[in-house]
Amino acid sequence: MERSEVRKKIIEFADNNVGIDESLSDEQKEQLRIVEDLGGDSLDIVEICMDTEREFGIIITDDEGEKLLADDPTIGEIVDFMMQKISEQTE
Repeated sequence: MERSEVRKKIIEFADNNVGIDESLSDEQKEQLRIVEDLGGDSLDIVEICMDTEREFGIIITDDEGEKLLADDPTIGEIVDFMMQKISEQTE
């Protein structure tokens, strides 16, 4: 699976949950933090993760989810994490 495809879906999920300025490039969107920059909260991060699990058929453990929540990840960090999970679960 291509990173650009995963990035596009995660940006879509983030936009659905917290709203993202559409005038930004995908590279700029990747730098945005869900809580600090977009005004989201931990529930929004959980929603993005759940949407991604459903979309790509992956499973995120509770420990992995808690780590993501604790770090206020950027969209790019979520993309990288999901790429790793997709890679692990398709091996």
